[in-house]
Amino acid sequence: MASVSEADIRNQFDKIISAYKKEFSAQIELSLTECGKRLSTILSERSPIGQSPDHFKDQWGWKTYRRARYVGNTKVVNRPEGLSHQKGGIPLSSLLEHGMWGKPFIEDTWRSSEHEIYALFVRKMEELK
Repeated sequence: MASVSEADIRNQFDKIISAYKKEFSAQIELSLTECGKRLSTILSERSPIGQSPDHFKDQWGWKTYRRARYVGNTKVVNRPEGLSHQKGGIPLSSLLEHGMWGKPFIEDTWRSSEHEIYALFVRKMEELK
């Protein structure tokens, strides 16, 4: 009986995963895009609305990278007087999530939507087969 090493099994598994990625890469990318759109919509729906004409809820979007979608918000606010020597504004999402008086909702929204997003990914993958 031939002996199989752990390295042999790992190599075989890597080959199977690589073949799967090649075969289904287009479907994975399309499914990720749908998930990014949906998460962006959910975050927009749950975002607070401030006084400025450019609302935080309207600034959600996503960036496309290979096998990943990064959902984020582009709304920035001016820096306080003491920090005005630094360039650019402060991302409002960072203040809301991590600021001294922040009321985190991005992480909570992701956690509460995680199963929905996963189910959407699986459904899209099956539709695109």
